Amino acid sequence: MPAFEFSPEELRERLEEIVDETFGDLQSQFLVLPRGVSCIDYLGFQDAYEVLRRNTDGFSYLTEDAVWSALREDS
Repeated sequence: MPAFEFSPEELRERLEEIVDETFGDLQSQFLVLPRGVSCIDYLGFQDAYEVLRRNTDGFSYLTEDAVWSALREDS
């Protein structure tokens, strides 16, 4: 049963178990995406993500110009 379906009492009683199960299930959804010639590999994604992060000052300055600048640097 998903954690959001537990009552407050059940959550208190089984919190450790629920946390362990939740963390055990976490994974990057990017790593489970389809692969193929039209899909980017993880390292390419990571490089482009870092360029976008740098150009937007950690995503706090998300403007059209900043995004276009990142896109021109690493599309």
